[in-house]
Amino acid sequence: MKNPYSMNDQTVLITGGGTGIGLGIARCMLEAGAEKVILVGRREDVLQEACKELGEKSSYLSQDIAKLDEIPSFAQKVVSDHGQPTCLVHNAGVNCKKPFLDLEDSEFMGVFDVHIRGALEITKQFAPSMIENSSGSILWISSMATVMGLPLVTSYSVSYTHLRAHETRGNLVCRLLLEKK
Repeated sequence: MKNPYSMNDQTVLITGGGTGIGLGIARCMLEAGAEKVILVGRREDVLQEACKELGEKSSYLSQDIAKLDEIPSFAQKVVSDHGQPTCLVHNAGVNCKKPFLDLEDSEFMGVFDVHIRGALEITKQFAPSMIENSSGSILWISSMATVMGLPLVTSYSVSYTHLRAHETRGNLVCRLLLEKK
């Protein structure tokens, strides 16, 4: 029986991949046989250090996914440098810890730009190839903030709630998205 957890021959792009959960996911993907992991984040020094730890099957691209106008050229660079990703892991996250009444609109939307809009734009760039090949995975990493109210993190909680509304465990949503018509 084929290993259902195998990532053999997969190219995995992980936003927020330089530290924490993202770096842990990168380790697991390589352990499961991924051909390549591409770490994405804003801090080049952190990404370099992570790739040193992960070894030769890892690489990185420095990109702030909240800069939506840069996503198409970022995606082109990913494909030209590394080939088409077969797995996307949307892990990048930011937070703004403030009481709700003190939260500026720009701060609120800044969280949405990373958690939702940036991840959506990246998905739009790579999903067509996954659809064409009838293969691929898109994982949206969420937070416990979707199921319980947490003080001082209104925008964070709300931005991840959209994932919960779709019962997003990535592949469940993506199976619908990736079916050929």
